[in-house]
Amino acid sequence: MTMDERMKKGYLWTDTGEYLDEQKRAKDLMYEFNHTRPSEEKKEMKS
Repeated sequence: MTMDERMKKGYLWTDTGEYLDEQKRAKDLMYEFNHTRPSEEKKEMKS
């Protein structure tokens, strides 16, 4: 079973470096959302 198949089935998988760009983007989005002020509702909805 490939790492891609394991990931899609929800099994544990190891990072092969194949998805680093996607992981960085996801982490950036989570960081930005988690550091959003309550008064920045439009910013929250954009993500």
